[in-house]
Amino acid sequence: MDEFLRFQPLPQERVWGGRALATALGRTLPPGDRPIGESWEIVDRPEAQSVVVGGVFDGLTLRQVIERHSAAVMGPRWPAGKPFPLLVKWLDCRERLSLQVHPPAAVAVALGGEPKTENWFVAAAEPGAHLIVGLKSGVTREKFEAAVAAGTVESCVNRFPVAAGDSVLVPSGTVHAIDGGNLILEIQQNSDTTYRVDDWGRVGLDGKPRQLHVAESLQSILWDAELPPVIKNKAPRGRKMFGQPVPEEPATLADTSEFRITRLHVAMGGRLDSHAGQQPLVLSVIEGRLASASEEVKRGDNVVLPFKGKFTFVAVEDSVVIITSGFAPVEGQLRYYRLFCRVLTMLLTVSKGDGPAGFDDRDVLRMSVVALGCSGVFAVWSYAGGSDDGAVFLIGFIGGFGGSPTCLLLSIWQMHRYRRTGKALLAAVIGAVGTLVSWGAVYLRVAGKF
Repeated sequence: MDEFLRFQPLPQERVWGGRALATALGRTLPPGDRPIGESWEIVDRPEAQSVVVGGVFDGLTLRQVIERHSAAVMGPRWPAGKPFPLLVKWLDCRERLSLQVHPPAAVAVALGGEPKTENWFVAAAEPGAHLIVGLKSGVTREKFEAAVAAGTVESCVNRFPVAAGDSVLVPSGTVHAIDGGNLILEIQQNSDTTYRVDDWGRVGLDGKPRQLHVAESLQSILWDAELPPVIKNKAPRGRKMFGQPVPEEPATLADTSEFRITRLHVAMGGRLDSHAGQQPLVLSVIEGRLASASEEVKRGDNVVLPFKGKFTFVAVEDSVVIITSGFAPVEGQLRYYRLFCRVLTMLLTVSKGDGPAGFDDRDVLRMSVVALGCSGVFAVWSYAGGSDDGAVFLIGFIGGFGGSPTCLLLSIWQMHRYRRTGKALLAAVIGAVGTLVSWGAVYLRVAGKF
């Protein structure tokens, strides 16, 4: 499957919306002055279906494509009847949204709803724009319920300023709202369950107050949850390597059991590669333009890169993109690789990697550290006269003799193919040291020196 999937956006009227999606993203909105608060970019729900635009699947819904080509789009283990697990939206927040919460999985079924963890990426923000996420320290259910009844609930929530490029993960069970003046890319679980706590005295599009769900909200809020961190924007530095532009180090915006979101700065002329047989991805363009072999993707576009697709994008201009992965089981040769890397993450307690297709220089760095440890184990075991059988020998020999040169080659590949430095260079040095230690131990052992 050599084509990515582009869809017709679905505009949604919202009382808090505006018309900025037309000016900021070039969207064609319904005529008139009706407030359009959301543009559903990728959706696979009974009440709303994304329709493919262009290519061999032109005119088919996302549901039809998955039903007919589930293995090619989502991977060999994806059931044809299972919906696409994400809902991707643009939000034009002219006014403040209601204070609301989405039920966590533990209570969603009992309430007749669906859990929804979501991530907000602020693409544009007016001066003074804010977000509301979580509760202030010391707010209990009793205090919150009393404040709701008294109309002073805003005093209980955590409100903070934001700027373009900021990002925050909002897990299910977190009370939240978006202030006016924000243009946001929302990537969320495929759910549309929302319980409103307060609508700030506003009336809906029909002139009547919108329904509140205070009882359901009180059951859904996780009262002891920690405030999620705000990932601040980091501008690229315009580095070069081998005469080619080097993208800024990727930033992990969210890494949950539902999805993994990575922000990448791609300098003009830089490449972005997606390899076949790893996992499906969603590519979202925040700024700039990128060209593939067949067509361009530009600011505001959200496309699906299928499991069996192999794509190379070249930045036509300096670009900022977001890659969403981890929403479908990882298959192919990297399945066990990623499992191994995640185990290493827990063991070494270092930050997770940011590779858009499943691994990157951080993962290679982790592996090189472990391989160096295996090399050391093998050298000490050999020096001590250990036998050629047993677990210690196997771990040391395979992990050191094979792992260190593998990490050395992978890190060199990262520097050459993806123009990455820093961690990849450090991984190369560690891999080289591990190779010398393990191969030297093998030589000395064979030569009878050990």
